[in-house]
Amino acid sequence: MTPILTIWPSGQTELLRKKVDSLLTSDEGQTKYYGSINEDDCRDKDSLISKLREEYRRLIDISAIDTTLNIVCVLPLFGKNPLELISRIIEATAHSGDSCTLQFLCLRHSLAAICGDTETPASENSDAGLLEDIGNLCINAGFQCSAAPIDNYIASGASAGFDADSLALYFHTLLRSYMEKYGRIFRPSLFSDSRMLALGLSQVEFPRERICSHLLNRAFIAAIENSGAMTSSVDAQAASLRAKNSLSGFDTFFDDFYRKEVERKRDIDIDEDVITAQIATELKNATDKLADHAMEFINDPALSLPEKEAVFALMLGEDSTLLTGVQFDSNTALADDAFSSPLSLFINTFNSLPEIERQRIGLPMRESVEGLKKYTYGSNGDLIDDPCNQDAFDALPAIKLLKRDIQDETAHIRQLRQRIEDIETADKQRTLIEDNLSDHGKPAFPTGPRKIKEQPLDQIYAPKAGIAPKKSVDLRQYFSPAKSQGAVGSCSTFAAVAMYEVAMNRTAEPGSAPADMSERFVFYHSNVEKGKPEGGSNFYEQLEVLGKYGTCHESQCPYSGNNLTEPPSEEATQEALNHRVLVAKQIPIRTKGSKIECLKENHRLFTSALSEGYPVGISLKVYNSLETIATPYVNVPDENDILSGGESGHAMVLAGYSESENCYIVKNSWGAGYGDNGYIYVSAAYIDDPDYNSFACIITETTEKGAADTPVPQFVASFAGTEAEIKIATIKNALDLAQAEFADMKRQYSDLYRYYSSLITAISNPQIRRELRTAAQLKTADALNNVIDVKKRLTNEFTETFQTKKKEYIKRALSVTASALAFASVNALFVLSHIGSAYTFWIWIAAGVLTLIAAMLWINYHNFKQRIRTRLNLRIQNLSEIEGKLRKELLETRIKYHTAGMVIDRLHDLISLLSNRYRCLKGYNRTLREWHSQYKAAEEVAVKESEAMFIFLYDKKRTDSTFTANIKRILQDIDLNSEFSGYGFTEEGITLLRQRLEKRISQAIETIFSDFTMEKYLRGTEVFPYIPGVEMGTLATRLARMALPTCRMNEIDNTGMALYVRINVDSTGLSQWDQFIKPYFPTHPLTLQSADSDILTVITVIPVPSSSFV
Repeated sequence: MTPILTIWPSGQTELLRKKVDSLLTSDEGQTKYYGSINEDDCRDKDSLISKLREEYRRLIDISAIDTTLNIVCVLPLFGKNPLELISRIIEATAHSGDSCTLQFLCLRHSLAAICGDTETPASENSDAGLLEDIGNLCINAGFQCSAAPIDNYIASGASAGFDADSLALYFHTLLRSYMEKYGRIFRPSLFSDSRMLALGLSQVEFPRERICSHLLNRAFIAAIENSGAMTSSVDAQAASLRAKNSLSGFDTFFDDFYRKEVERKRDIDIDEDVITAQIATELKNATDKLADHAMEFINDPALSLPEKEAVFALMLGEDSTLLTGVQFDSNTALADDAFSSPLSLFINTFNSLPEIERQRIGLPMRESVEGLKKYTYGSNGDLIDDPCNQDAFDALPAIKLLKRDIQDETAHIRQLRQRIEDIETADKQRTLIEDNLSDHGKPAFPTGPRKIKEQPLDQIYAPKAGIAPKKSVDLRQYFSPAKSQGAVGSCSTFAAVAMYEVAMNRTAEPGSAPADMSERFVFYHSNVEKGKPEGGSNFYEQLEVLGKYGTCHESQCPYSGNNLTEPPSEEATQEALNHRVLVAKQIPIRTKGSKIECLKENHRLFTSALSEGYPVGISLKVYNSLETIATPYVNVPDENDILSGGESGHAMVLAGYSESENCYIVKNSWGAGYGDNGYIYVSAAYIDDPDYNSFACIITETTEKGAADTPVPQFVASFAGTEAEIKIATIKNALDLAQAEFADMKRQYSDLYRYYSSLITAISNPQIRRELRTAAQLKTADALNNVIDVKKRLTNEFTETFQTKKKEYIKRALSVTASALAFASVNALFVLSHIGSAYTFWIWIAAGVLTLIAAMLWINYHNFKQRIRTRLNLRIQNLSEIEGKLRKELLETRIKYHTAGMVIDRLHDLISLLSNRYRCLKGYNRTLREWHSQYKAAEEVAVKESEAMFIFLYDKKRTDSTFTANIKRILQDIDLNSEFSGYGFTEEGITLLRQRLEKRISQAIETIFSDFTMEKYLRGTEVFPYIPGVEMGTLATRLARMALPTCRMNEIDNTGMALYVRINVDSTGLSQWDQFIKPYFPTHPLTLQSADSDILTVITVIPVPSSSFV
């Protein structure tokens, strides 16, 4: 190889330089033969000399036969002062002190735009004289120096068709040829008459590298798809069953381990420290075995990577898009089930402690997470904290149930969306109402402030005892016709007056005209008098006015946008006092607790009030999109509604509801041309949600007298719209509720997991475990200490008690003996005194009995002592047995809690292991999908079409057929499933894995084309199925034509032309090749041996005078 140094002295060729450098340095092993000097090193001669010397030392081996450095300078003639640059470069080369040749490749004006200079005109006339000056400089250089003009035309005048990439490829091919055979191309004889050269080249190439790269992309895509990584959903039922099997033994792990390993050791009376030391090793072995069993499925070749990810997700209770929307029923099992039994020990002990102790220990309680708190209702409807909020609890059962509910709700939402899509697809009349609405013209909607913050009312509504909301209610027949508030923020005035009108209409005589009361009268007192004539108020202010001043008839104080600041007349003021609100009540919208409970309770309150016949005034958060609805159906605001802007509170009135359609009938104040005659049908999930509806109230008593209230009608009026629109609205309302429930489930799930994680973390704290274990031992320890004290006291007092009992016995015996002697003495006295008595006989009998008793007592004295001693010993023995049982129970408690703590720690490590493995697998699958996208994008472009003077041997159809026939062999050693076992989810691990796989696939692909050489192809000695055969005459003619010099010339003088064919030919067949190629070219080409077997390059070199160029 011949070292080549390029000089790029102009910034105008910087982009071209980078492209050429990239192509040359990408050739394996070429970097050490190639150097590049850019504009920065050419600013002055000394800097350039220094850089030339540096590059010479780097590129030239002074021990080589040829130590000449060949320099090629790419210089734009459309740049500034090209002659000055050429002179500087020639002088620097001459003064470098090294053996050098220098060739200038002069870019003419037609290439300016391709190099990024769009201001230079394409005309070449301005550089004709310049070329002659350059030729003279080269002649006078004092060393081999030449110049060759390059433009965007070939010698015949035809366009070369260069673009930035093909021009870079041209220079790359030229310089690559120079590096291989510079000395043979530029023989000294070329420079005998002129130093100006006309250069041309053409090339036919089998783009092996690009084809292999293209097929690598396709093969990798196939490998990823074969692994199943692109699967978007899996069989959730099968995954659930595998997860359940993998987790067998988890839920009973603690109890099984304790029974098999701990109780056995405890029963043989081993010391506690010895037991805990022994079970530590056994526990590790048991959890390791549990982990191995849990992860056996990872190595199951029958499972795809997404299936494994889904199993992992189910085991860990993780959310997974692979399972989203797949409805199934299963007994959910989680890896965390293993915690339940040991956790319950600590939780139960904690909950049994006094509140002050619980606060001190600090285990998280239900109240720790606001979303988990439970409430009950007081007699007045107030929410009261449930006592269970002060307890710790195992959240896992709730998490498992919620996980299943989320999956089912996801499926339900997907089904609803599909139903909507199906109806919309089938419906051909979607624009019917939009057209009808457009006929009315666009109504004027308010632009001022709509509402201000609500104030609470004094009285609170509670449904009547025993009230059951109806299935539907429609109060529209009691409402007066819709009116428009115009551009003023008076919505709460219109809502309050509309509610009052219903009260009037319900008590009016049959056949009476609907009430038409004055909004202006109320607005004047609520806003104008308070300095807010532009609008903005709340229900409290409106009801306060209606209670104090009332309202008059519209005819007495008409509403328009121009007269709102005019005070009502005296007549109107007096009439208004007859139409006042006596009682208004606020509906207590529930905001605490779960969203679902809030929605249900608020819905119950609203529907109960409507079922009692009361229209409900509401303050609803709305957006600008509400003003431009195409149909009367309104759903929960989505992202587009929020982006429409204009978020504010807006007062409207609930006029009814339909449970079957999941909506409320709502009267607005934007005129009869809005919605359905001024009414809209709003999703119940929107109205019931406290995040949107911040206030609700009813009017329960007024000054109106007349007929009794009429019955509350069931919903009978039909909705406006086509059948399809009504169906879609109904389904969307159900979808709103389902999405609200889904969002609340997700929030609860997050809250539960957050609480559960904090609970596990807290119980993993050794200090907390010690305190709970101590608390659990306390009762048993107290009982044991009491028994020990009693036993000790009995033992210490044994002798004294025994002596006391003996003394008491002797005392009794002496007493009986003394009594017997006394009776005997008395009787003897009677006998000696010769006193007879009827009692003498009985005295003798008594004396005899007492004597007998005394004798028996004295005879039984020894047995008595034995019995007393035995009884005392038995009592002490019983206490010892009780002490032993209590000690065993205490030991059991200590060991059980200690074991539970150890198990929790080991399980925590096990769950962490499973979680890390899951995240690794999830990341691996995500990486494969990302790779798939990258390879898919790269696959689209294989090989560029032949262009300029380059022909690429590529046939897509043949190549695809060859690839398909070989794909199994290519991927036979690629198993992305098994690759996961050694996968480390790090940047380095990803890179190494990809490189290893690409290398393996590339090697397999390269074997497909390993037999190809350009010589064999052109001579037809072998047939290659991936490219069509060649007609050598046609190809040679095309190459010769394309190899004409890339510069326009007056005429082509072939006298001194040198024609070269650069190709890789076996040295033993060189003469045969020369004989083969000779007939196809007008001038016998000289073969230049190339290291590249995929190309044939034709190079034309013609020495010409400067005047030959156009």
